[in-house]
Amino acid sequence: MKLLPYLLFFACAASAQPADKIRLIVRGDDFGYTHASNEALEPAFERGVMTSASVLVPGPWFAETARILKQHPEWSVGVHLTITSEWDTLRWPPVAPKADVPSLVAPDGFLWAFGYGPPRPKNWPADGAPWATRAPDPAQAEKEFRAQIERALAMGVRLDYVDCHMGMACREDLLPVTKKLAKEFCLGISSIGMFGEQRFSVRAKANTPAGMKAALLAELEALQPGLYLYVDHPAADTPELRAVDTNDGKRWADIRSSVLAAWTDPDVIATMKKRNIELTPIGSLFDKTACAP
Repeated sequence: MKLLPYLLFFACAASAQPADKIRLIVRGDDFGYTHASNEALEPAFERGVMTSASVLVPGPWFAETARILKQHPEWSVGVHLTITSEWDTLRWPPVAPKADVPSLVAPDGFLWAFGYGPPRPKNWPADGAPWATRAPDPAQAEKEFRAQIERALAMGVRLDYVDCHMGMACREDLLPVTKKLAKEFCLGISSIGMFGEQRFSVRAKANTPAGMKAALLAELEALQPGLYLYVDHPAADTPELRAVDTNDGKRWADIRSSVLAAWTDPDVIATMKKRNIELTPIGSLFDKTACAP
């Protein structure tokens, strides 16, 4: 692989962005963790505003995710590098053999729910997950991340990028591993500002369909020229999704189905057109000839 051109491409990617346009990456995460998440793929891409989808390869519904994605090679897809299994009623093991990644495996045989730290991921809230003193072994994390990328490719998924589920693959101690694998597989990295993107969220402002829509419309009206990244987790409102809800007081089924409703709402789509917001797939930001063999 031509690593120097690859590195030079990302070194100048941010400066190459048009200065007079509003460009927006709308990234959906966690596809493959439930059937309900997979049910959101087609409407979010084809009838909504989603531009990129991050897949959770260890998830129990990833085989279905891969089957859907194989039918749509035009969609921009990334691997949501994962070493946590954080839901109370839905757990998944590593993709790599457990004996090869013991620091990632909890006593129940699944990936740890949280419990890694310090260091916390950058910008993680002070009142976030209960962090313990253990840390994932970087070499073992590399084995697991590699296994996830290779499984996605083996199942026919065309990949543009990787990113970091729960922020873990972007931790200071694991980011070098993530960058190494991105170079090796000729992939971009989302969520670390590699493309000069600014991130915004509406999650803290709304957990209902009406509130989510209103908060998103307000954000869209306020955007100034630049490249932005907006990440959330669309899913269909189904009994399955409600069964996955945790006991932390949040109604994640309501939140995630509200995201799908907002992303496919005619008023949201009309506002983007009115403001000439250019919906931008992550794959369009990365010229893969920069690391061709």
